[in-house]
Amino acid sequence: MSTNATHEFPSLVGGVPLPVDFAPSILFACLYAVMLPVVFWRIIHPRSRSAALAGTTFFSIERVVAYALRAKASHDLGSRMSKGLETYLQVTYAGGFITIGQDLANVTRSLLVAYTLGGDMLAKHKLTPQIPKCGSSFEMQEPFATLPEGRFDTGGQGDPAITDHPRTRYWIRQMSGIWALLFLVTIILSAIAGADYKEAIATGADAALVRWLRYVSAGLAIILLHGVGGLAVWAYFYMPRVPRSSVVWIVLVASLLSVVGIYRVDTMFHNTTSLTSTAPGSLTSNLSKAGFYVFHVAPEFLAVAILMSLNTRRVFATGMWGDWRISDPKPQNNSPSNTSSTSRLNSLPQFLWRLPLVGFLLRTCRATP
Repeated sequence: MSTNATHEFPSLVGGVPLPVDFAPSILFACLYAVMLPVVFWRIIHPRSRSAALAGTTFFSIERVVAYALRAKASHDLGSRMSKGLETYLQVTYAGGFITIGQDLANVTRSLLVAYTLGGDMLAKHKLTPQIPKCGSSFEMQEPFATLPEGRFDTGGQGDPAITDHPRTRYWIRQMSGIWALLFLVTIILSAIAGADYKEAIATGADAALVRWLRYVSAGLAIILLHGVGGLAVWAYFYMPRVPRSSVVWIVLVASLLSVVGIYRVDTMFHNTTSLTSTAPGSLTSNLSKAGFYVFHVAPEFLAVAILMSLNTRRVFATGMWGDWRISDPKPQNNSPSNTSSTSRLNSLPQFLWRLPLVGFLLRTCRATP
């Protein structure tokens, strides 16, 4: 790939890897590598395992590879001028902080939904909120005992002393569903911008499109991150049951990720005509690279380190899968007279309930006085 062009194209975020990039790239590759045992521990240990941070888990592993490749390219001209490598780095830089933000929105949803649960809704959800001990509104304990299969036992039909807030839960889910779709759109836009970057370098045909897609994805990500942080702040003041420390962690991570988005918006208007140029606006100067590592790479690492170091199931009440429901499960009308007669059927695996014969037997037992 030629290092010079007769047309302008958007400057690479982070600049082309040069020898000056070797030390910081190795540093962050090592930092992410050191964090991998914690990541794998979270995956393996049943009391901290949660799919709510699946994107962040993959991101932390991928960053070891990304910075190792960047370090290699800093001293290898062939890798430095590789279209495929530059495209990959631009895609992963653009979508990385958005992926973490999406996971942050997931755990925020789980946290707020969990602390609207009360009564029998506690038993019908797989979330893991902490509830106050009897006679105390401040001392917290785990309400569910972990079973070998990873399920949770409430010891009954829930705590009737805890007020259920279905309307608040409904609006939290509606808002979170919109956020999930917008985060997905943002990731797609950033991926398209990164994939089209090599064409912008080669011919300049998609340069304007790449620039606007970068702006839209980064700007939308900033808005979404501020929305997540704002909802957490609202919960801090209007949902007394929500642990204050959990809200602080959410706001801190959202702020760190917002720094990344603001940095990208501030630098993406720059153009260059050469990948190896160190002119102002090329983002390849030493000062520009320092800004990249301070305002883009470091906040990402801190955000990942915070989320991975916390026990997500306990701090954010995610359970194994987080809150994925659109609405609350419908209550079942099980009277004492037919509870004992259907206990054997209720113990069957869930998929057997859909079989016609099992359904017929279940209806027959319930109809028997």
